[in-house]
Amino acid sequence: MAPTLYHYLPVPMKLGGNKLMKRMWFPLLLLVVAILFVLLIIFGVKANSKACKDGLRAEQECWNSTQLLKHQLIQAQEVLAETEGHAASCNMTVVTLTDSLEKEKAQGHRQQELVQELQGEIEKLKQELQHAHTKLEQLRKKDKSCTLKTNSNPGNSLSPLEITALLTLNLWALLA
Repeated sequence: MAPTLYHYLPVPMKLGGNKLMKRMWFPLLLLVVAILFVLLIIFGVKANSKACKDGLRAEQECWNSTQLLKHQLIQAQEVLAETEGHAASCNMTVVTLTDSLEKEKAQGHRQQELVQELQGEIEKLKQELQHAHTKLEQLRKKDKSCTLKTNSNPGNSLSPLEITALLTLNLWALLA
């Protein structure tokens, strides 16, 4: 009989190593879950601590204060915009009134100049009237002396009323 050789194929180490790894995954997974659970407990304890609650309360108060300040800022900006609108309107009114005042002042100066001019003309007319009155008196005296001297021709002389009427008409003609 001939020798029989039984040749076994070598078993790769990988397959055997995979079994080892498969066996190790479960404990490793349990270890990771346990660590995460411990961390979760620590986080829960810290999250429920007094300091954390005070911090949350302070944060909430800060947020509320911030919201209140934002609201007040918006109201202040609205009031400012309204006030600026009123100020612009008032400025336009001031400019308009200033222009009107300047026009009134200019018109007042023109009227003052006109009054002074008219007063000068009145004075001139008074002087002319005085001069005419003086001339009239001279003519009356002359007329009286002439009528006394020449009583023979009374139709050529004018009465004082006629002389006054003629002088008045001449004065009006000068003024026109």
